[in-house]
Amino acid sequence: GGAAPATPNQIPTSPTDSIYGTPPDTIPSDPVLPSASPTGRQPRLIWTPARQQTWNQMVVENHQRFQHIRSNCDRARAGSPRYGDRGLWCVLVYQMTGDVGAARTAWSIAGPLITSAPTNANDVRENFIENAIVFDWLYPALTETERSQAIAGLNMWGNFALAIGTPQYVGGLRTSDSDATTGYYFGLAATDLATAGMPGHVNWLGASQTGGPGPLPVGGVNPTGANRSTARNAIHEFVSVHGIGGMWLESSAYDAGTVQLLTLGTEAVRTALAGPSDPFADVETFLREAADFNAHIVTSDLQQAVQWGDEEHPRDFVGRLYKRIGMLGMIAGATIGTPESARAMGLIDALTQQYGATGYLSAEPWARFYLLYDPYAPRSGWAQEGPYYAAGKGHLVSRSGGTLFSALMAPRTEVDHELEYLSDFQLYRNGEWAITHPMGYAGPAVEGEGVNGLLVAGLSAMYAKGPSRAESGNGWWALTGSTQGSRYAAGYYQPPPTYLHQWQRTVVHLQRNGLDHIITVDRLDMQNPQSLANFDRYRTSDRNRIQAARGLVEWIIHAPVAPQGSGNRWSWSTPGGQPVTVTALGATPTAHVLNEQTLWAGGGNYNATEPKWQLRLVPQFTGGQTVLRHVVTVGSSNPTVTVSGDAIIIDGVQVVVTATGVQVIG
Repeated sequence: GGAAPATPNQIPTSPTDSIYGTPPDTIPSDPVLPSASPTGRQPRLIWTPARQQTWNQMVVENHQRFQHIRSNCDRARAGSPRYGDRGLWCVLVYQMTGDVGAARTAWSIAGPLITSAPTNANDVRENFIENAIVFDWLYPALTETERSQAIAGLNMWGNFALAIGTPQYVGGLRTSDSDATTGYYFGLAATDLATAGMPGHVNWLGASQTGGPGPLPVGGVNPTGANRSTARNAIHEFVSVHGIGGMWLESSAYDAGTVQLLTLGTEAVRTALAGPSDPFADVETFLREAADFNAHIVTSDLQQAVQWGDEEHPRDFVGRLYKRIGMLGMIAGATIGTPESARAMGLIDALTQQYGATGYLSAEPWARFYLLYDPYAPRSGWAQEGPYYAAGKGHLVSRSGGTLFSALMAPRTEVDHELEYLSDFQLYRNGEWAITHPMGYAGPAVEGEGVNGLLVAGLSAMYAKGPSRAESGNGWWALTGSTQGSRYAAGYYQPPPTYLHQWQRTVVHLQRNGLDHIITVDRLDMQNPQSLANFDRYRTSDRNRIQAARGLVEWIIHAPVAPQGSGNRWSWSTPGGQPVTVTALGATPTAHVLNEQTLWAGGGNYNATEPKWQLRLVPQFTGGQTVLRHVVTVGSSNPTVTVSGDAIIIDGVQVVVTATGVQVIG
């Protein structure tokens, strides 16, 4: 063109000018191609010709989604940006239209954030990847000075991520923090690739953490194993071991955000590399499964989703919808062309139709959603019937019409927010949680007493625990898991002897004649730990729990009101009027009806409305081997339930549960 090259600190004034000053390894695209970048430079991260064509079409049609982006950028231009806007709304407008004014508005917000040290570890986790993308996309509209300041700023964030030159206990990457590992790793990778060939570039993918939480190489882009020896290997372990089936590791509250970071980071790095092979095929597999898992956990009426683990927002489905929409939109965009992407798109459409596209308590997304979301992508029905099993985390979910059943056999993962319990189950039926438990943060919420499970000598599980199999048949679904052995990890100094030689639990959900039955079969081989040597080697908190136990084994279920009953049968009604009946098979247990407000005395980090009541059934068992069988029936206050050997007979249907499998007859 006839314009003069941009001199340092001269702001390019048009898309034509902005091609000057691009780094030597970037070739500006031919502006006559419909897929050419309107900024005059093809960004390295996220950008593809196909994405640009999508954005061009959105602009030409003045698509509703483009209007949303532009209106939020206009708010930033007017000096009143949206809450949480880090400049990205106007970055999007710039890449979609070439409007340099939008770019300058974006930089006025993003520049101070990118060129300053991060405020804390959460800031780095959440925003490092986005910072690299914003720099990459705004590059043509920045002066030479701004570019060098941005690169220096990104490197400052890199230093924080690897605890380079930071104060003691500030910064650094701990692979037991799966959220931060994901945000830090992809932030480092995206920064490396976005600044390659430029003055100040740092080879972050080849860097290593030497201080902080301990030595750790970043590990490049190709994993060498599923382990914690590099940050890249840790992510490979997260997705290919614990993530089998598409469920992330930490809790329902955290996972939606982490999966967004994983999706955005992966897509940023693999578009920058654009090589013949995809080093993130492991993540691609996970994301496709995550699309289905995250659709399966949403109730058919779009009112609720299954929650587990540390949870600060119990049952707040609508209030947290922006996070769910953000995650689904990114997954759909990163896996476009797959059946899983189409189902995710179908769920986005359904949520948007039900709750609205913008406004308070709507399905309105944050800006990051639009980096990957394609409004023209194929879509299909989202609510798949039947079971879905996320084997890596031992989570079985089954949908049958408006009923959603969830069963969990939680493995040991060695990441933050670890679930201490083995087993839990919940049932959504007729528009409400018919079977659930308090949702909270830490304390009882992640222990056996806080879920629908079992306590073994007062403790929730041993160190080794996890799922063993999932099964299903006509109108029934089952999950089995177990825990046994030492209470503590290998290396615990002088551990007390093993008292739990086996606890195997099978949970069966059976639907017959309009009723839902949840059957638990617990096979136990255990001793009383207080009768064994070295009892003083238990941690104080564990010793206190063992001594305070109401029996050697306590079978626990939670209720919205105080359960009524005696002997082997107890019952209550849900807030929606559904009868729930518990039948304990075999010898009559001792029952404890406990008010959770009193039990936890306001502790446990629960919202005031969450703790209600629980029923604990304590069998006549002092040690050795035993099998406990319980049936929870929803929809009937008087089911006929008997037992004959391994067969539990419910209203004439035989459910045979052995140590090796489940068979349903009738």
